[in-house]
Amino acid sequence: MPWLKKENKGETEYELGKKSYNQQKYAESKRLFQELAQQYEKVLGADHANTLRDKYWLARTLYDLRKYDEAEPLLRESAQWHQKVLGADHVTTLQCRICHACFTASRTYTLHNQQKKYAEAESLFRESAQQREKVLGADYVDTLE
Repeated sequence: MPWLKKENKGETEYELGKKSYNQQKYAESKRLFQELAQQYEKVLGADHANTLRDKYWLARTLYDLRKYDEAEPLLRESAQWHQKVLGADHVTTLQCRICHACFTASRTYTLHNQQKKYAEAESLFRESAQQREKVLGADYVDTLE
């Protein structure tokens, strides 16, 4: 891929995706993260850190675009991939799990089977919070949130 030949081009595109996301330009962010994730997966593999990172940001972008059916599997898979590749105690893994838990909780308002989803969200929140406290400590800023 020619885009990989130029050093840092992928990272520049990632930064543009994050900038678009932060400016709430979600359509542009989606396009960038989708392209990056596909290119990284093809060239570097599904388990490469850049592939995982861009799929995570694609999922968050899809969520903000209210494309929940597309976002949920990516969020769930992102948390699973990060755990497999980086380990359960890695900060990024914990962030992915919290993001998935937040998604599950927020979706309960629109789903009919609320009790089942609330229980799932509560379990995800508790497990992620315990893991964060174990790894980062009770006084770490992210743990307190």
